[in-house]
Amino acid sequence: MSLLHLLHKLHKPPVLACVLVSGGVTGYLAPHFSHSLHWILEGYEKLLAMVVLPFIVAAVMLSLRRLFHMNRAGRVTLHIALLVPFIVVLFSLIGVGVGLVTGPGRNLPEASLVAFSQMVMNNAAGDALEHEVELFAEEKSNFAYPVNTHQILERIIPTNFFNALQLGEVLKIIFFCALFGMSVGITHGKTDDRFSNILEAVYAASNKLISWITQVIPIIAFIAVATSVSKVGPVAILALVKFILIFSISARALSAILSSIVIVLGRVTVRDFIYAMIPPLLQAVTTQSAIASTPQTIAAITQKMRFEPRLAELVIPLCATLLRAGPALYFGIATVFIAQMYDVHIGLTAAILITLGASLAAFSSTGAQGAAIVAFGAIACEFVQLPFEAAIVFFIAVDEIVDAPRTILNVTAGAACTAIMVKANSGEPLPELAGSNDGCYPAGQ
Repeated sequence: MSLLHLLHKLHKPPVLACVLVSGGVTGYLAPHFSHSLHWILEGYEKLLAMVVLPFIVAAVMLSLRRLFHMNRAGRVTLHIALLVPFIVVLFSLIGVGVGLVTGPGRNLPEASLVAFSQMVMNNAAGDALEHEVELFAEEKSNFAYPVNTHQILERIIPTNFFNALQLGEVLKIIFFCALFGMSVGITHGKTDDRFSNILEAVYAASNKLISWITQVIPIIAFIAVATSVSKVGPVAILALVKFILIFSISARALSAILSSIVIVLGRVTVRDFIYAMIPPLLQAVTTQSAIASTPQTIAAITQKMRFEPRLAELVIPLCATLLRAGPALYFGIATVFIAQMYDVHIGLTAAILITLGASLAAFSSTGAQGAAIVAFGAIACEFVQLPFEAAIVFFIAVDEIVDAPRTILNVTAGAACTAIMVKANSGEPLPELAGSNDGCYPAGQ
């Protein structure tokens, strides 16, 4: 059996489930060994980021050029500008509602409160998380006045595009590509054709590289699960077990609803949808980033479910960057949890303020991934003057657990938004579904 064939076998859902369970068992039984594998995961993420950025640049520019030639760019841009903020605010509101109804921070057992105190004291004494908290405190200071227009523009408009590429500031990169793609779309003639040919070559080459890199996703997923379990202690899980369960169930329920939207609009079966979405979801969870899964999501939406590529290749990268559905739900529930833990009453006015704060925190976290997202919870807490500094240690400790449903929600929200956009702007997906059983393989297979 060749190595390539073995890797294909590992992508099958039953085998993949066994791989993930094995990773969890390894992380629990051999935490030191599991933690020592973290450098492999970091190297994979850097390698993937190296390829994904040129892919996004080419995809956005090409899609805008094609849309301008189709005379639909203005309409698509308007729909995105209306739909994305609506979904983020809606999910923030859902998070606040779920928190108020379920009460993740009410009537916490004494053991949980003791665990909370121990973690705060450990951090103050120089725990390993201290460095992360200091870094996040710096992030918080940058967003002390989140409604400041100047600071918002600084996060969106690049003063140096190449510097933004070097730092991986995706929001700035997409802003530049959107403007540049519009100018290319307006331009006609030989220069436009030559530039488009270059973009086509970059797009194709990046897609091929990604298809090679993603062959080892099951191995990387094993390492990711093992290192995550090795880093999460039982004390932190005990203290936040109710919050973890409520958020995870809510995120999965919303992901199922969003998936049903894609299934209905795409006219595909549940089985075909699952097989098509396994690669992008696994990629997103492994790398803790919806942006990293953009190529696989495009392949699933356009090749497996046959939505129109010209729209999907534009909308999916934008949704991966701007549509922060997972963080919106997370900040809504987390802020209510903190308020309940400190026995702060939440009335109608406070609920509205938390919803606005969670939405703004979600948008502000654009480009952040993993535990770095936790820092932006300070924005939502500041709207209702809640103390976030102590709770941040808690949320960092268990973020490895809640990151998977949060990231999955981001990806499914982007897929649903894309399906809605394609249906509204061009109509029907192509009549026949391409492939089914091989849908669990990476893009390009």
